[in-house]
Amino acid sequence: MNTVKKTDIQKRTLGRTVLVVDDNPTIRKMLSTAFLSDGFQTCAEAQNGKVGIEIAKQVKPDVIILDLAMPVMNGLEAARTLHCGAPHPSDRNLAFLRWIAACNTL
Repeated sequence: MNTVKKTDIQKRTLGRTVLVVDDNPTIRKMLSTAFLSDGFQTCAEAQNGKVGIEIAKQVKPDVIILDLAMPVMNGLEAARTLHCGAPHPSDRNLAFLRWIAACNTL
């Protein structure tokens, strides 16, 4: 069986930047803490898709985590805007993870 060691994951994430976009501050903090503890160098946060787009332009993250249901601009709209607005084709290789919480409590 092929197993991945934590140090292997940290080597792949070393120096990487993630942007967590979610309207729930508790979820943003939880995800940010998880990414940073796994070796990501920087974790930026935004409370909705519109703010997320502005922050993404500034920090140019390697990974963006988007909640699907948010006020102002949802995750699907933000992903479409970020993907279509990428100035270079190589910028379109950005990894997106779109998700929705199954319940309202943690």
